[in-house]
Amino acid sequence: MGIDPALTHDLLQRLREHRESLVSGLCSALHETTFSNHLLIVPRRLNAIGREEVDTFIAFLARGEDDEQAVRAHGRRLAVEGLGHSSVLGMTEALRRTCWDSVFPDDRMLHHLLAICGYYLNALMAGYMSGREESILREQERTRRAYLRVRERHADQR
Repeated sequence: MGIDPALTHDLLQRLREHRESLVSGLCSALHETTFSNHLLIVPRRLNAIGREEVDTFIAFLARGEDDEQAVRAHGRRLAVEGLGHSSVLGMTEALRRTCWDSVFPDDRMLHHLLAICGYYLNALMAGYMSGREESILREQERTRRAYLRVRERHADQR
């Protein structure tokens, strides 16, 4: 990814200073897309997800590429928890927008920040999609087993 340690240090400092506005932006995006989730997620949990997302992003920025697997695992957890595609996409857009609005980086820092955001969000989405795929496969397997049980019962009744 080509992380510049000096720029990363400055970005981390700015993001930490604006952490609450980042959290607020992500929580707003999550609440706006509440009904697109696969499961009902209570508002308090949506707020916690927003905080976790900001903390995961800041941790990713602090550790860089070494943290990609942690981001993928985080994406999987979001999928398993029932977050819908619209919520995740809204959250990723809110992260980009809020970073831009909160940090006010100069051109060089902006380029660096956007590169890191893109790398992070790609890893997050890869993990999320993998988690959704696993959930769908589990659900399909449960459905198949239920169908076979009904079929066996029906055959036994003949």
